[in-house]
Amino acid sequence: MPRATRRSVAAKAAPAGKKCTCNPGWLLIALILLTLGVYSLAAGFTWQFTGYMASPVLLAYFVGILLVMFGKMSKWKSHNACSVHSM
Repeated sequence: MPRATRRSVAAKAAPAGKKCTCNPGWLLIALILLTLGVYSLAAGFTWQFTGYMASPVLLAYFVGILLVMFGKMSKWKSHNACSVHSM
C-alpha cells in the first residue's frame, strides 16, 4: 500500500502537472502597499468627519488610492505567468 505524500496548498489547487511560479517578493511588496493604502483611505475617511481641513483629507485619499493602485499592480506582477493562480 503506497504512503500518502504531503502536498502544498498550491500543489493541491494546481491542475495536474502544473506548479506555482508566483514571486513571493513581489507578493510581500503588494501586501505592504495594499495595507498602507487601505490604512490611508481609512484615515482620510476618519479625518473627514472629525473636522480636519480639506487639504490633509484630500491628500490622504489621494495617497491611499495611489498606494492601492500600486499594490494591485505589484500583485499582478507577482502572479505574472503563474499557471495555478489566475488574475
